[in-house]
Amino acid sequence: MKTIKLMVAALMITTFSAKAQTLQDALKLTTNEQYESADAAYKSLIQFAPANGEFYFYYGENFFKNDNMTQALVQFQKGIEVNATHPLCYVGLGKVQWYQGKQADAKANFYKATTLAQGKNATVLMKIAEVYINAENKNISEALNLLALADKLEPKNPEVYILM
Repeated sequence: MKTIKLMVAALMITTFSAKAQTLQDALKLTTNEQYESADAAYKSLIQFAPANGEFYFYYGENFFKNDNMTQALVQFQKGIEVNATHPLCYVGLGKVQWYQGKQADAKANFYKATTLAQGKNATVLMKIAEVYINAENKNISEALNLLALADKLEPKNPEVYILM
């Protein structure tokens, strides 16, 4: 009887652990191009904290990296709907617009993101710079300006230097 209780407890812990994903776990899945597994992880995170705009941003990034701009756009817009003050979803929205050739709209959303971040969020600056660097319509000088600002905020962040 005691063995059965231990087995049931172990099974419950294992099941809970499998579902309890962190954002870092989901990001790792996206980085490793395991988009479907990442999709499940992001859904789980959003179900746990539906008002967290950061989860929607990275969920949208997962779709974007899997060449699904339509779904990426949906996630970025949902993120804005549930948390209009989170700057990363505006970066994501601007990213999709930039890749669609709508530079004016994209810049408006990038401006909104930097305004919401109040110049204190290096990740926002780096994500915008990343768009300027990786898109077909590059804007390297603006990317370098943003990365210089990000470097002032987080001088020991290696991602800033990688993007530079």
